[in-house]
Amino acid sequence: MSFEPKLTNSLYKKSILIVEDDEILAMHLADYLSKAGYEVYEPVSTAKNAVDKIKADPPTVILMDIELGKEMKEIEAIEEISRISDIPIIFIAGFLEENLQNKAKIAASYGYLVKPLLERELTETIERALYKHKIDQQMKVSETRYRLLFEEMVEAFALHEVVLDENGKPIDYIFLDVNPAFERLTGLKKEVIINKHVLEILPNTESYWIETYGNVALTEEDIVFENYSLDLDRWYTVVAFSPKKGQFATIFMDITDRKKSEETLQESEERFRKMFSEHDVPMLLIDPKDNSIVDANSGAANYYGYPIEKLCTMKLGDINPRSSDEMDKIIVGSNEKKNKYLVFPNRLANGEIRMVEIYTTPIVINKNPVIYSIIHDISERIEAEKKLKNQLDELRRWHDVTLGREERIIELKREVNQLLKIHGMPSKYNSVEEN
Repeated sequence: MSFEPKLTNSLYKKSILIVEDDEILAMHLADYLSKAGYEVYEPVSTAKNAVDKIKADPPTVILMDIELGKEMKEIEAIEEISRISDIPIIFIAGFLEENLQNKAKIAASYGYLVKPLLERELTETIERALYKHKIDQQMKVSETRYRLLFEEMVEAFALHEVVLDENGKPIDYIFLDVNPAFERLTGLKKEVIINKHVLEILPNTESYWIETYGNVALTEEDIVFENYSLDLDRWYTVVAFSPKKGQFATIFMDITDRKKSEETLQESEERFRKMFSEHDVPMLLIDPKDNSIVDANSGAANYYGYPIEKLCTMKLGDINPRSSDEMDKIIVGSNEKKNKYLVFPNRLANGEIRMVEIYTTPIVINKNPVIYSIIHDISERIEAEKKLKNQLDELRRWHDVTLGREERIIELKREVNQLLKIHGMPSKYNSVEEN
């Protein structure tokens, strides 16, 4: 029987290259596999010819005799094949011995067959190899995308494992992995903290952090919060979730600057006037009786695009597209300390609409009650939060792809044990049988 290599794209056909120096066995394998529906390349008898053939027209699967000719050892051939392509290799062995099994284990993980070959065993091994290769390819793509996301994201990311006491209460946690942004935002170096306890690295870590993160790891419930780190002397907004029970991951941003702005609300009236007039952050004083702007600072003038004098002749309705009735309710709530934090659109002098967050508190200036407001433009932050959510979804998709991989490996080991049992040989993976 003669074989002419087919030009069909092997990405869409299950094509097989047989590398076997036993010509009769090679012809028999080729004939059977062709009848079974596979595209079979013309068999080759040496490792060197196999490498040349793969370079010219790579197949989907390689069946290779593990003991080939002298000019190129099979391990060298496999290394060369791995260098030029990503093709699953199935070994054909004449007999089993310990060193042979080690070779197969080292060189490839897609299985091996023992002569004399059983036809059903042959096709099952090929299909198993193709399935495992497909899973491996999906894993590689997923891991590449995850690693790129992990390394390039501007937000800090860290993966941890919670430590429990004898009663199951979280008492510490261990750093498992962090990204470059984590190092930039915290000043902690990856090589110093990985596999270390947080209380070893940051001994003054407040119990709040450990309890909050421990709850996420144990309940697998997501949480978003803001808190202060005593050791790092920074404020953070944190998204925490559990990719696996007992572990938690965090994505966080440094919000220390915003928190410092909020803390200025605690300053005395004497310092308030100086701070108000000179601060770059937009600030307004609002008369709660008619929503008029009593005073504005240079930050507000720069932000809204109006001179301070002009702003002081305007009402909130002039810079907020909401109705006057809605604004009246907002001002009443702020004056009664019900609305300390607001988010809504503001209109600039050029007509542009920007999303802002406003921190308000009623104060008294020259015996007149006013509502003191600090304005932060959060248009970019809203976009960043959307990006955070997309990244969280991507990490979840990565976790879903990897879910069950260990179970599949155990299944494959059991199948190997069954094949060995068919040939009257002892199980290779005793641990899976015990389980």
